[in-house]
Amino acid sequence: MKKIIILLFMFLPYINFANWNLDGVDIINRSQRGADESLRYYDNHEYQDILKRKEEYEKYLKELYNEDYQAYLNATKKSRINEKRNKYVLQNNPSSIRVDKTINNFNGNKLRWPNSYFFDKNSIIIHHTANDYTKFKNKQEVEVFLRNIYRSHSITNGWGDIGYNFVIDHFGNIYEGKSGGEGIVGAHAVWNNTSSIGISLIGHFDIQKPTKEQLISLTKLLVSLSDKYNINPKKQNFYNKPSNNSPYMNIVGNYPIVGHRDVGSTACPGKNLYNLLPKIRDITSLKLDKIKLSSYKKNTENNINTEKINKDIKKHKDIKAKSSIFISSNKKTLNIESEASEIMKYTNDKDSIFLSNFDIINGNIQFDIEYKKYNASGKHKIFIETDKEIINYEINLVWQKDLYNIMKNKKDNYLKNIENPLTNNRMKKIKSKINLNDAINYLTKNVKVLLYELSSKFNTYEISCTSSCDLEIDAINFENINNLTINKNGNFLKLYIDGKKYYSSYINLINNEGFIVFENYDRKSYGGIPWNKFRGNINIKRDLIKPIGKKVKTDWTLVNDLPFFDYMKGIVETNDQEHIEKNKLMSLISKNYMLFYFDKSNEHPSIPSNAKYNAIDDARIFQKYGGAGVEDTLTKWYSALEQTWNEIVYYDNYIPILPYYNCSSGFTWSAEERFGWIDTSYLQSKIDFFSCDKFNGHGVGLSGRGSEFLANNGLNYKQILKYYYIGVDIYE
Repeated sequence: MKKIIILLFMFLPYINFANWNLDGVDIINRSQRGADESLRYYDNHEYQDILKRKEEYEKYLKELYNEDYQAYLNATKKSRINEKRNKYVLQNNPSSIRVDKTINNFNGNKLRWPNSYFFDKNSIIIHHTANDYTKFKNKQEVEVFLRNIYRSHSITNGWGDIGYNFVIDHFGNIYEGKSGGEGIVGAHAVWNNTSSIGISLIGHFDIQKPTKEQLISLTKLLVSLSDKYNINPKKQNFYNKPSNNSPYMNIVGNYPIVGHRDVGSTACPGKNLYNLLPKIRDITSLKLDKIKLSSYKKNTENNINTEKINKDIKKHKDIKAKSSIFISSNKKTLNIESEASEIMKYTNDKDSIFLSNFDIINGNIQFDIEYKKYNASGKHKIFIETDKEIINYEINLVWQKDLYNIMKNKKDNYLKNIENPLTNNRMKKIKSKINLNDAINYLTKNVKVLLYELSSKFNTYEISCTSSCDLEIDAINFENINNLTINKNGNFLKLYIDGKKYYSSYINLINNEGFIVFENYDRKSYGGIPWNKFRGNINIKRDLIKPIGKKVKTDWTLVNDLPFFDYMKGIVETNDQEHIEKNKLMSLISKNYMLFYFDKSNEHPSIPSNAKYNAIDDARIFQKYGGAGVEDTLTKWYSALEQTWNEIVYYDNYIPILPYYNCSSGFTWSAEERFGWIDTSYLQSKIDFFSCDKFNGHGVGLSGRGSEFLANNGLNYKQILKYYYIGVDIYE
């Protein structure tokens, strides 16, 4: 197989990827629309004429500025900003710009812009041409227009070809755009071209509406592309989006089907098309589900003997109540009507028996069936079909009623020997229900983290910027600052820049590319690695703060302002000695904790309601945040973040608060009995599998030691999450 793959890539330059192979979609290819392929060649006479005029213009600029032209270009703001953007993408999201293959020649001619290929597309970006489609009376006039776009993109803009992968006219015709076919990288959304597919609709949708025919064809094309590349329209994706503030680029989250404006500074694809994208995504998702269901039925009918399974299940004495069982075979799942209670999912992989809506207790399975029919816990049989036969599988069932009695006894014994930690107060914890769409939007924004110790214990700050920083103080801006000393001085900050003394009521330190380091902040990891450097910007100003054990006051605060993902990289709620599944679990919970408090309506007891920050770095108050130094310390944590970044925990379509603590005395408290919360029904008492002599922490939600125990005993992070938080699910 490896030899075959190697040979294939050896001959890639000679293969014409001219066919996208899209089921159910009629595409008018380039030759049919009259594309002149010579416009892509380096030796094309029109291009050579433009190249000559460009060289003459550059010569003129050199003489005008009397300096090296490249130095002039580098001095321009736009050039410097784009250079910073490129560096940011290379450092923070390099996978978004890698390619599988590049072809420099076509039919013996050198291409001006080589064809690059990336075969794992994960997003589709929608555009409009910003032209009035009513000017084109028929398909022939559209094709003339497309040839003009092609010439403009390839010759005038110098892109070597049309930038879009597909174009749809107002009659509903779909045209092949950029040459190369399947996997070709377009030129339609800068910094996001590699893994995306660009579709442009002819029209100006700020002043007119897309036609019914366009929308039908667009949906058909989206469904076919999504099916081909396994794109889930409802799953989150990530893009590189330019910004006007340093570092001039952000990594933003959004759906896999987006408008150009979602990933660039533009109004494209026009408001009248952009506003339809949520509905278009819904329709695409619905049609994809129907395709998968049809394929699923076909596969299960071919692979599973449903009649035999139903017959054997109905005969079995241990299965009596009405419901459905899911039985897995060759990674295909079949829904079988039987006489079993609840919906259960079984797999025939070793040690992976799991009932998706239930709990696992030390390898046992618990769920609430009709207790009167089964009046005790014990062993029961289920049937699992393999690819060859039906086998019996014996499992130990722990019934909810028995489990409740076990927990009640544990609690009663605990409360006899220790001061009662429970409350009689009752209150609502959730002031604002944050829905999934809002949460996804929060992931694209910045987190503002109060650096508690630096704010409360330091009067002098010795700061260095590893790459250089820009500085904003009262009415004055400075560029390329490398070192800075700041002193608190009553109601003002005192600082020295180039030997001059300045006073300011605030400081905004803008981190261009590297890190901001507090040289006199002697905070280290357990392994001795300094945790005194930060990504993002640092803001110093007077704001509300609530010191531990004291009342709210106005004082100087240092706030680290940085993208959500960079914030998560600095969280310290697990370590590299713990199981990777525990790391992934904590990445989800820590993310949800921040999402819950991002909305200031859900007031955190240690963050004053009018304060300008929404997180704190101290574990005694909020979550432990160590800054960029954590990235040098916790490799498992970064891996866990990457694997779960598209996922958000939700409950009843809103973001739940997910408390966690270190260790229990063999059970967890419900949130109502411990805190008095009456609106967090997913926080119930549970048996914990790793117990300490006493509770280390509040005891509600996830037990850190218990979850590590479960991870070491074969459960994955999703199973552990759903054990401790009843009824939650994961958006993927």
